[in-house]
Amino acid sequence: TLGEREVRDLSLWATGCLLPDVTVFLDLPVEALPSRLGASCDRIEAAGAEFHEAVRRAYLRFAADEPERWFTVDATAPRERIAEEVRARVAEVLEASGRMRAAQ
Repeated sequence: TLGEREVRDLSLWATGCLLPDVTVFLDLPVEALPSRLGASCDRIEAAGAEFHEAVRRAYLRFAADEPERWFTVDATAPRERIAEEVRARVAEVLEASGRMRAAQ
């Protein structure tokens, strides 16, 4: 199993140290997973609550370490609200970088 640092280092290596302007983390408590999973699970989906809680905690730490780049969304919210929040945050980031005007 890879640790948090190894996952981050591998990701940076794979992307040539590129980082997105915003990373959206859809935060879903482990207790809510069964209602979101389909009938058949892949290897990661079937890994169990302990694994999923450890992954969730790691992503929450990533988000806390770089709050200017990470955007955490309550994934228990209705899909429409989640989409609205993500669109608004991405538009804000694009506007701040000047890319929103260039894309219009």
